[in-house]
Amino acid sequence: METMVYGSKVDAWIIILVLCSLAITVVPVILLKVPASVKWLVAAISAVVLIFVLCATFGIRYEIAGDELTVKNGLGSKSVYDIHTIKSIRPTNNALSSPAASLDRLEIKFTDSNEVLRISPKDKQGFIDHICQINANVVVLKK
Repeated sequence: METMVYGSKVDAWIIILVLCSLAITVVPVILLKVPASVKWLVAAISAVVLIFVLCATFGIRYEIAGDELTVKNGLGSKSVYDIHTIKSIRPTNNALSSPAASLDRLEIKFTDSNEVLRISPKDKQGFIDHICQINANVVVLKK
């Protein structure tokens, strides 16, 4: 069984927001007269936070293997969905929390629950086509 991996689209504003947030905390410490040990501590904590955020952001993946869609976030957790339970897919810009690093998203609804999954694959059309090849009953809606 071949696994197809779709990476998450990442909006530039997310990276800018993270970098600006870190700069707001680091720059004052560098400019103020504080002991070097404090500067190193702030730099080390900032580096750890930056690595954590970048791993979480760039580690988001959507994998299709057989009849399963696996959504992996960059921190090691994953959710598995049966593709045959997908009812509809539609484009959205909904900002609600989801495993997506972009607001250019797809909203997936399921037949067996009220759960809604919002994801942001880079190749949205390729992802939709792949899902529809497995489950021809999926309704693809326009925005």
